[in-house]
Amino acid sequence: MDVTIRDVRASDLDAVLELNEAVVPDVNSLSIADLQWFADSAHYFRIAHAGDRFASFLIGMRPGTDYASPNYRWFVENYDDFGYIDRIAVAEHAR
Repeated sequence: MDVTIRDVRASDLDAVLELNEAVVPDVNSLSIADLQWFADSAHYFRIAHAGDRFASFLIGMRPGTDYASPNYRWFVENYDDFGYIDRIAVAEHAR
């Protein structure tokens, strides 16, 4: 099966939200507004399709983002340079 990875688009956010909510409590719940903020602010926000089906997403942050997450803030306070993975979600059919 072919896997395609690309930057998230606004048209993907509903599918991203659906997958995110399907894997709560492994990640925290989000709103569409939260996802739009990530789409606008995250250094890395990619989605993957396995064949023709939405399969997964990953959101990553770099230093310099105005993000209040206590985990992200810990990296800001302890490292000058880092890559912070905020969340990964994989659809059951793609695991």
